[in-house]
Amino acid sequence: MTSRVGTPLSPRNYARLFENLTQKAGLPRIKLHAMRHITATLTKDMPEKDAQLFFGHANISTTRDIYQHGTKSIQRTSVAKLERQLLKGQADGSKP
Repeated sequence: MTSRVGTPLSPRNYARLFENLTQKAGLPRIKLHAMRHITATLTKDMPEKDAQLFFGHANISTTRDIYQHGTKSIQRTSVAKLERQLLKGQADGSKP
């Protein structure tokens, strides 16, 4: 993104633009950098290598350990999957 005269936006001006746009949209106030964390968390279902390349991180551990966070939805999905595996083992007499 560039300024009105075609020069690159300074990081502060870019953040200010983001703040103005979110305010006009009626969204809660959020820092621009937090969007990287939110976006990374939304990519948890994406193959790790793809997420790493998307964010431009040298190591997947940066994406996975710093930027991606658990969510209640992800936790519920994981618990439901575990529950299905455990119940399946009970139903057929096998170990999960």
